[in-house]
Amino acid sequence: MQWVTPAASSTSELVFDFYKAFENDLTCTDDAARLLYAGIVGDTGRFMYPATSPHTMRVAGDLMTFNFSASDINQQEDAISLPLARLSAYVYQSLTILPSGAAYIKLSDEVVKPFNLGDESTSAVVPLPGRLNEVVAWAIFVESKDHTFRIRLRSKGPSINDLAKNHGGGGHALASGAVAHDDDEIKQVIKELDEITTAYKGEKHE
Repeated sequence: MQWVTPAASSTSELVFDFYKAFENDLTCTDDAARLLYAGIVGDTGRFMYPATSPHTMRVAGDLMTFNFSASDINQQEDAISLPLARLSAYVYQSLTILPSGAAYIKLSDEVVKPFNLGDESTSAVVPLPGRLNEVVAWAIFVESKDHTFRIRLRSKGPSINDLAKNHGGGGHALASGAVAHDDDEIKQVIKELDEITTAYKGEKHE
């Protein structure tokens, strides 16, 4: 059995909807509510992404009636370590932005190693390009241990999940992931992303 709701902001939102539908038979603890709230905050970029709906806000409000500190979670979701702050500066300095609004950066082991992140994930830098007015959609290529590149794709408007599917991945229209096996595939992903954003800009100006 599958439950698919494309308009939902997050799995956390769906889990709480399931709980509410069977509230007489299920229990939601304060800790469970805290984790579900954190999931919604994380997946909506602190309620900034388009998938944030009035229903999302109602669910978040219902979760906030449980006994936990929403402000503590918001601060924790926003906080980054000093090494990640330095990597963030590198991302902004090194990001390539094409005239179409497509942007990309390649984070190889050689690039990331000097930041001494240890086991800390680079996922915290994924939303950064989206804060730039000039950027419409972006790809961050992160080298894996097998020297392939994990592709993190994000968008402010044009759908990028078909692009992800073309390269062995998938996801949502505005947030997807895939894998590039070599530099040639990285170049192909950038080309496809550029084509998508170019077409999107053309549609907006028709």
